[in-house]
Amino acid sequence: MNDQWAQAIERWREAQGRAARIDAERALLALALRSGFRALARFREIPEDERRELVHDAFVRLLQSYPEDSWSLALFVSVLTRLAIDTVKSSAHKTRRDAVRERSADLDEGPSGWDALSSEGDHASAERRIDAHALMKHVRPLLSARDLSWLELVLTGSTHQEIAEQQRVAKALVDKAMQRAWEKIRFAVGSEAQP
Repeated sequence: MNDQWAQAIERWREAQGRAARIDAERALLALALRSGFRALARFREIPEDERRELVHDAFVRLLQSYPEDSWSLALFVSVLTRLAIDTVKSSAHKTRRDAVRERSADLDEGPSGWDALSSEGDHASAERRIDAHALMKHVRPLLSARDLSWLELVLTGSTHQEIAEQQRVAKALVDKAMQRAWEKIRFAVGSEAQP
C-alpha cells in the first residue's frame, strides 16, 4: 500500500495540465478512501457515511496543511486517526449530555440543570444529594444571570470549553466563574456541593 501511495503522489506531482492533475488527484483520493476505510476499521462506533466524510476531510487536510514532500500514507493515517478519535469523543460526550438532559426532562418540577444535580448520576453521588429547589432558592440571589446560565449548562453536561466557544469568551473566564459559583453554592449549602 505504501508503494501505491508513493506512486500516486508521484503521478500527482508530475501531472501536466489541469485535467491530468484532476485525474491524478481522483486516483489519489480513491487510494485514500481504500486506505482510510482500512485504518478506520477499529472505529466501529463511527457509521460508514461518517467514515467517508472523515477520510475526505483527512485527505483535504493533508493536501492543504502539509508540504507536498511530507505526504505519506503514515501521515494521512495519522491525520485520519486524530479526526476519528475526536469524532468518537465528541459523540460520547454528546451521548452523555443527552442522557443527562433526558433524565432531567423526566422530572416534573424545577429547572432541568438543577434537577440533574439532585439526581444520581454524573454530577452527584447518592451520598451527596442536594435538594435542588432549596438550593435554587438560596443560590439564585447569589449568582449573576450569566453564572446561573453557565452553571445550568455545566449541570446538563456541557464542558467549560463548549460553553466558552458558545458564548465566545475565554475558557479561563468560564473556569473562574464556575469556581466562584461552586464556592458560593458550598457556602449557601454549608457542605461540599461541587460534583
